Amino acid sequence: MSEFIIGIISGVVSSLIFGVILLFVRPKIFVSERICSANEDGVLFYRIKVVNKTHTMLTGVKYVLYYCEDQGDSV
Repeated sequence: MSEFIIGIISGVVSSLIFGVILLFVRPKIFVSERICSANEDGVLFYRIKVVNKTHTMLTGVKYVLYYCEDQGDSV
C-alpha cells in the first residue's frame, strides 16, 4: 500500500515540476518595429521581420496578419 501512495505522490510532484518548466521555458519572439514595403509591378509587398531571442531554432511558428483600413467613421 505504501508503494502505491509513494507512486502517486512522485507522479504528482513530477507533473508539477514539468508544468513549472513549461511555464518558464517559452519561446521569446517578437515582431520588429521596422516594416519594409516594396512596389513590384504595381503590387505592394510588405516584409515583416520576426526576431527570435532564444538560442534554439523555432519550428511550427504560426502567425495571422490582420489588415485594417480606416473608413472615416472612427470605428
